[in-house]
Amino acid sequence: MGILSPGDPRRYPEYPRVSAHTIVRKDDRILLIQRGGEPFKGTWAPPGGGVDLGETVYDAGKREVFEETGIECEIEGVQEIDDQIYLDSDGKVEVHTIIIRLLARYAGGEIKASSDAADAGWFTADELDGLPIPEKLREIILRALA
Repeated sequence: MGILSPGDPRRYPEYPRVSAHTIVRKDDRILLIQRGGEPFKGTWAPPGGGVDLGETVYDAGKREVFEETGIECEIEGVQEIDDQIYLDSDGKVEVHTIIIRLLARYAGGEIKASSDAADAGWFTADELDGLPIPEKLREIILRALA
């Protein structure tokens, strides 16, 4: 089985899916959520999700942050664009997501994990060491904190 369960509509897409993930900074800390669902359940990452039809990437980034954490933010720009392509055992594209990683600053609100976030919190660079975060994502987060 791949990274998504059978029957998930994101599997075997006709076109890549666009997703906005937002790195929100507050002083020397960054906002992270613990993923409550697949893929990557239990890992920590910046809030993010799919861009809806007719929605700008910046609006999607702000919406996902608010839905998953209750935090309001102001988008400052794009940090990077990353393709995540997963092939099945036959070499066919099972998942293709274009992730647009946004940088933002905290604008208000109190953290309350909701939507598909199991938990949420503010973390310094030193506090990332004990969290399950994919190494590539850890490097991206550390660059945002630098």
